[in-house]
Amino acid sequence: KIASDYLKEHGQQTKIIKTSIIGHELDRKTNSLLGWFLDEESVYGFTNAMWNGTTTLEWAKFCEEMITERENSLEVYPTENILHSQCISKYDLLLEINKAYDKEIEVKPNDKEMPNKCLIGGWDVKPIYEQLKEMREFYDN
Repeated sequence: KIASDYLKEHGQQTKIIKTSIIGHELDRKTNSLLGWFLDEESVYGFTNAMWNGTTTLEWAKFCEEMITERENSLEVYPTENILHSQCISKYDLLLEINKAYDKEIEVKPNDKEMPNKCLIGGWDVKPIYEQLKEMREFYDN
């Protein structure tokens, strides 16, 4: 909290990007949601756990664009922005991963009540299926 308050007060060209990301782990030692799911044959997906982040590829492209624009501008940025896709359940997210990666992993619904983790903010990005498909193509090449 202290660093964030300092940046809001003193960081004229500071941008804090809040988002939740999903992507491949580079070292394969950490088991991310994506890595875990792709290694399974059958899983449960929470129908009431809502999420609306972005892929790591989409996040990287956003950061690159932001840095490039900053180099060419003296514009003062808003201090805080949130990068998010449409809000979907973790169950539906797993179905989208299945489709984007051409998998046939069985995803069974788990209707347990979960907190809504969806972000509210100003930077909408393309639908998560399109992001996942593009990330798969990126990593396949």
